Order: sequence, then structure tokens, then C-alpha cells
Amino acid sequence: MSKTVKRILYIVLSVLMAALIYMLGYFTHTWVQPQAASSLEWVINVINDKYYIDLNIDASSKAIDALVDEYCDIYSEYYTKEEYQALLNSDRGNKSGLGITYNYAQGKGIYIVSVYGDSPAYLAGIRKGDVFVSGRVGANMVTFNSKDDFLELVDGAQDSDEIILSYADDTYITVKKAAYKAGYAYLCTNDTAWVVDYVDGRLTVAEAEGEKIEYLPEGAGYIKLLEFSGDAEEQFGLLVEKFNAENCTSLYLDLRSNGGGYVSIMQKISGYFVESGKLAMRAAFRSGSDVEWESYYVSNPSSRARILDDTQVYVLANNQTASASEALLGVLINYGVCDYSDVYISSYTSEYRNWILQNGGELKQGTTYGKGIMQDTYINDSTGEALKLTVARIFWPDKTTCIHGTGLSKSMGCNLVEADWVATSPDYELQKVIAAVTANG
Repeated sequence: MSKTVKRILYIVLSVLMAALIYMLGYFTHTWVQPQAASSLEWVINVINDKYYIDLNIDASSKAIDALVDEYCDIYSEYYTKEEYQALLNSDRGNKSGLGITYNYAQGKGIYIVSVYGDSPAYLAGIRKGDVFVSGRVGANMVTFNSKDDFLELVDGAQDSDEIILSYADDTYITVKKAAYKAGYAYLCTNDTAWVVDYVDGRLTVAEAEGEKIEYLPEGAGYIKLLEFSGDAEEQFGLLVEKFNAENCTSLYLDLRSNGGGYVSIMQKISGYFVESGKLAMRAAFRSGSDVEWESYYVSNPSSRARILDDTQVYVLANNQTASASEALLGVLINYGVCDYSDVYISSYTSEYRNWILQNGGELKQGTTYGKGIMQDTYINDSTGEALKLTVARIFWPDKTTCIHGTGLSKSMGCNLVEADWVATSPDYELQKVIAAVTANG
């Protein structure tokens, strides 16, 4: 199985944190390249013409995947026709599986990083921060000693099979795989909550009082945004309507572990905070030996609802907050919706830092991810294959700030907040942010 197929399977079943960044943290256009003599020649032509830095490729005998891996960055990827169609379907929010992102921690088990709304996992009661030590499908009982143990158990189950997942205290939860339309956002206040729901295929939101966050201050609303994919913008708009109906005066916007998505969705979500027509970002493309600039503007969102100008906005971010999430932060900060001092970035405990290093992960402590480059997707119109390629550096509306390789940090004026783990239940990190805001209030 190719790495691309594996990544697509992770998306529709259970995305690993690193894969989430690489697959969803990009801006996408589509451009059709005229037919070339071969697929390899087509890929080389596109890279030579469009990659954001000039390359000297000498790989005529290499396999396409190997060529892209050797010469391009980790965000660039080649897809066969079938792989690309599967990716498009997932990006539209049409998914199948459990609807979770997860990872494995030695001595803990499988821990849940996030849960898509309206997914089988969400409907079964699985929530971020849950940790499972074992699972069973029929007579097949598995102790989770690696993420592969979990993946193989779930992957081997049929949609009709009950998957029984056990916590460390011997309690358990039962879930089945199924096709679902992903919920990318939800809203909580201190006395109720709203989650995404689909009724006969129509998007709506449903009240879910049991999901309320009782420790939120009076007048505060909390919106979690998982990705800039599918109909995330329409979902966000429905939640903004509820936010306004509740007369909320402050917003805690949670972009933790949001790896980004499509620039068009970021532009529309920006429109809930900032007047349409304002500059959202600029992109610097390579044009031979010169630079060609392209501007992207805040656009009108689907809903007429807007976050009122006098709303106090606080943002939660972490080292997996990337790309479109960082671009949205640029819009909010540049137009005064919030200040750097209103951004709270996770600073992880030594336990979590050691786990990251032991598992070969990249340690970004007290910063956002720092992805200030964008990708375009190019399609070979004669074969249906596609190439996702890094094509430009992106700059905030001030036209000078590019956070690539650095991210947002304390040095910019952001706050650091201690985080025990990337996700916990209950959300101790959110509690600390609220306490810090209240103390400074």
C-alpha cells in the first residue's frame, strides 16, 4: 500500500496528528496541465514550472512518488486518479469510519485528539481526551500496545460489527463504523451547546445541553473549529447565529490542532469577523527569476450573521495550529479583532515533550506550527492524476509578516498556557485560559 493510500485511509478512519497537518494544512486551486509524453514527464514539467523555488531535477528514471519525495517538501504529494478522487470526497466532508483523530502513548493507550461532529464516534459518546487501553470485535480481543494495534482492529471490522473500546477503569463504549457527513465545528455556553446535525441531508444545528461548559463565564461562547474543509464555513455561520441569539459578548475560538484547509473557506470565515473586500493575505509565486504577487480577500460568508465589533475574541492555539488557521489569525490580528495578547498557545509539560521526542516527533514548544506556504493542486486532464505542490509563500494583510518556519509565539506578545497533553478530558487547558483572562480582566 502506497503512503498516499495510507494517508487517505487515515483521513477517513482515524487521522494521525502529523498526517492531519500535511494533508489539510494547505490552500488549493486547480490548474490543468496539457498532456505530456508520460506521467513522469508531466510531473517534472509541473515541478519545474510551478514549484516555489527553482529546482534542478535529474530523475528521469525515478518512480514518481520517489521523485516528489526527493525533490519537493513534505507538503507536496502525487496522487493517482483513484487516490485523488478519494481525497476530494473526504475533503468535501464525506467520510467513512469512526470519525476520530488519535495517537498512541506508551503507558497510556490510544488517546483521542479530536472527534468529528455527527460521526459514529461522536454519536457513541467518544470525546477528545478519552484514552482506550483495549478493544474487542467479536471474539478478537486486542490490548493496545501501539497505534497499529488499534488501526488493525478497527480496519478489520465490518460496518455492522460492534467495536467495544475499554477505558483503564474497565468501563467501555461501543461504536460501529459508518459513512457520515463530518461536523467541523460546535458551540458551547455555560448553560447549553449546539452541534452540527444533518436532517435528510440538510445541514442544521441541534441543541445539546449535555455538551455545555459550565465553567465558561457568563456571556461567553466557545467555538471549536476542527478544519477548513467541507461545509465548515456554513457550519460556522449557523453557530454564529446561535452565538448572537445568546447575546454572547466574548468568544473563545479554539483552533488547537486545526491543520488548516482551503483558502476559500478561510476567506469566508474571515467574513464573520471582518468586512468583506479587505485583504486577507498575499501570496508570492515564483515566475522565472521574478516574484509574482496574488492577493486574496475577505469574502461574503453564507450567513448574514456577524461577530459584533465589540465582541472580545480570545484564541486558543497549539503547535498543530497551521496554515489556514494561522492565516485566519493574521486577519483577526491585523484588523484589530483580537491582539497578540489575546492568543493563548499551548506550552506542554515535560511528560508530553518527552513522549513526542521518544516517538520521533517534531517538538514545537510554545508556538503555532509555522506554515506560511501554500499548495496548489494540478490535474493531468488526460489521466486524472494530480500533483499537490508548494507554489508560494504567504504573507498576512500587513504585507510583511510571513510566519513560515516560526509561527506565532510569546516573542510576538502571545500568552503561553501549560498543557498536560495535546487533549485532555476535561479540558484543563481551556480552564487555565479562562482563569488567565479573568485574572487579567
